[in-house]
Amino acid sequence: MLFVFAALSDYFDGYFARKHKAQSNFGVCFDPICDKIFVLAMLILLYNISSCGFFVLFLIVGRELWVSGIREFLAPKNISMPVSKLAKYKTGFQMSAIGILLFYQSGVFQKLLYLNIYSSKFFDCLPILGTLALYIATAITIYTGWLYTRVLIKYL
Repeated sequence: MLFVFAALSDYFDGYFARKHKAQSNFGVCFDPICDKIFVLAMLILLYNISSCGFFVLFLIVGRELWVSGIREFLAPKNISMPVSKLAKYKTGFQMSAIGILLFYQSGVFQKLLYLNIYSSKFFDCLPILGTLALYIATAITIYTGWLYTRVLIKYL
């Protein structure tokens, strides 16, 4: 529940900041970094409880480090790389997948099943849905990493 609350508050914080034109340079710079730390910490947790494969973890961590490196390399040249809309969707898919997989692993739904509140078919679909969302997020992660790499190549 804490993860879901943090993910939703992150979304609404950005939404309202853009809607009310209350964005700050600090927020523009540090919100993506905080999102990366948040997502990567949860993916490492999921890897440790066997809900996330090593290859997915490797691709996502590698992309995040790579893009951060590109930003650091281009910053002294006064070349900014703002977060793209697709990268925001990527983070949304990552957080959704993590939320679903954490909910499944938490055992909350198992207790509700025991009380006959949810059907087992719904519960059995959660890991498939979470894994599918994580694979979609990984595909978007790779693609957006390539888009940022193209910007780097243009300025090399």
